[in-house]
Amino acid sequence: MVFCCCSGSCCSINCCEDKNGHSIPRLTKIEEKNLSMEEQLMLAIKRSSLRSIVNCYIRGVNADAVIDPSNGENPLHLAVRTNLTTVQAVLLLYANEQMLTGRNNNGDQPLQLAGSYSSRIRKCIQLFIDIHCKKDKEDSDDEGENEEEKLPNNDERTKPPILLSLDGGGIKGLVLIRVLLIIERNLGKDLWPLIDWVAGTSTGAILACALAKGKSLTDCQKLYLQLKNIVFRGSRPYNPAVLERILIQTLSTDFISSIEKPKLLLTSAKMNIAPPSLVLFRSYQLPEELTKGEDKMEEMGYVDRNVTTIWKAARCSSAAPTYFPPFDDIYVDGGVICNNPTMELLTEFVKLRPYFKLPNPHCVISIGTGTPPSKSLTIHRSFIWRLLQRVSRNTEFMRNMAQGLVEQITESNRRPVMHCSAFCAALGVPFFRFSPRLSDDVRINEVDDACILKMLWDVEVAMYAARKDVDKLVKILKSRI
Repeated sequence: MVFCCCSGSCCSINCCEDKNGHSIPRLTKIEEKNLSMEEQLMLAIKRSSLRSIVNCYIRGVNADAVIDPSNGENPLHLAVRTNLTTVQAVLLLYANEQMLTGRNNNGDQPLQLAGSYSSRIRKCIQLFIDIHCKKDKEDSDDEGENEEEKLPNNDERTKPPILLSLDGGGIKGLVLIRVLLIIERNLGKDLWPLIDWVAGTSTGAILACALAKGKSLTDCQKLYLQLKNIVFRGSRPYNPAVLERILIQTLSTDFISSIEKPKLLLTSAKMNIAPPSLVLFRSYQLPEELTKGEDKMEEMGYVDRNVTTIWKAARCSSAAPTYFPPFDDIYVDGGVICNNPTMELLTEFVKLRPYFKLPNPHCVISIGTGTPPSKSLTIHRSFIWRLLQRVSRNTEFMRNMAQGLVEQITESNRRPVMHCSAFCAALGVPFFRFSPRLSDDVRINEVDDACILKMLWDVEVAMYAARKDVDKLVKILKSRI
């Protein structure tokens, strides 16, 4: 089916016009279903339908094959004629050098076309041109230099390991994915095979497991965008059976011990004791000396890796209080104790280094789920007193747990980062922390596509501003390849 894109009155019955006077086909639901995936994307862009644009991305539409037959315009040309939000969506989900530099039948590139519409749209496109089109030249210029700086030792057992830590934050796991994608884009090859140790909390634990089971970062981004409306359906607390079914399908029922590389460390918390106890699900075997006796097992947060399935470990780590019930009425979100698991990872590594005969880490990468804008809170004492009077003894447990979670989440980007930075400095190990500044305080159960795409745009902008740090990290990573 070919869209009619005339702007005259001859197609007024089958077409309508957008605010800029451009023709949009008026189709029945049956006609829309019969469109090819590429035609569906073209229509979604012309209609500025974010939901449909995202759905086309999830389904794997080849955006390079989307060309308007009437004027030779690609998806970005079409988006320029709509609005800023649609342009950002197309850039985030589909942009590549071919799309950014492609010309329509008039010889205009999207950037040139944007000059007639909006300076903000033009700036957005220019940002992605700087990101995608200039990086290739920089990579070729640096290739010879990087060859000289590579480590001579190719023995995997003695290579300095690379450590990665992934914060918790619900749907803001998309921030983790986007940051990793940006690092990978600058690296020019898959990042995951370079990682030796990974710690994850909550959504960070789920992402770590998915990557360890062979999912790509792009697969994970599509998965998060697809499942958010399924997992966060209805009101809190959400149905845990839905999340568990997805975890089983995505992560399998294999034991966590089946994962050989990287070494996984997933955080959870036991809330059936006071004070709450940190639990660490590991994919690797601990030395026998560290697990002799209940006291040592408690100190190490030990759980037998040979009886724990991957999906259950991820479920225990992501049971956020008030969002999902505790798993087995015991395990809740690791964010209750350490939403940023970097220090747990460093402590674990240093403790095990003499047993595993490990060299110092090559570098430590800590990624957060975004830093929300600061805001002042005004809480009157009278309100607190009235609230406490209404709280029964039976809900004291939940109140304390929720308060602990809030406190830990707010500390993910402050004192913990300072401690980890100082720890790495003492070891002489490069430390990188990326938790992009967000323009809005995004909820961990957010499902609105506009809000989520704006969050991802904030990540791109913040990471471009931090490109010197990204370049330093990439240079260090390349020296390990």
